[in-house]
Amino acid sequence: MNSELDEGCDSNHYGSSCSLECNRNCENSTCNDTTGLCTLGCKTGFFGDKCDRQCTCCPSGCDRLTGRCNGDCPVGKFWVFCDKACNQGKQSPVPNTENRSRLYVVITVLCISLLLNIFTITRIFRNKACKRHDVNQEKKKDTDTISTPGIYDTAEENAGYQELGQLSGPSNYDHLQGPATNK
Repeated sequence: MNSELDEGCDSNHYGSSCSLECNRNCENSTCNDTTGLCTLGCKTGFFGDKCDRQCTCCPSGCDRLTGRCNGDCPVGKFWVFCDKACNQGKQSPVPNTENRSRLYVVITVLCISLLLNIFTITRIFRNKACKRHDVNQEKKKDTDTISTPGIYDTAEENAGYQELGQLSGPSNYDHLQGPATNK
């Protein structure tokens, strides 16, 4: 203990009269002389502000404040505190590489199948649209031929049209030319 003239406690004690000892789980048993909080951190296996909580399942120690394990968990344990046991009738939350490979293959096959289905459906709709367009064009051609008669249809109805070589009598051209003049 320090006398009243000294400004604080030694590194292993704290409190108003320096009568309280720092937790032995503090690194070098060193703590803040007023609060008792460990200043250099905790010894391996302990956490909390005063290093008063033990992390029992962390072989590499744990975070001083949260208690989360540093490094890997021991075989058969998992989770952030390494406090959950593996293979107790439950599947591990982390899939192994063989399962991941199978998952990627299944996802790839599903994506390819989806693309093929989209392509096929698009092609079917295009073919139906083209057939509708062709039927509409055919109907339009049918109505065009009915409404606009061809040249041979008008020749029968109009007596003014005749085949060459079947002309009988004077032609209209002869009347237009006028009287013949001798030179």
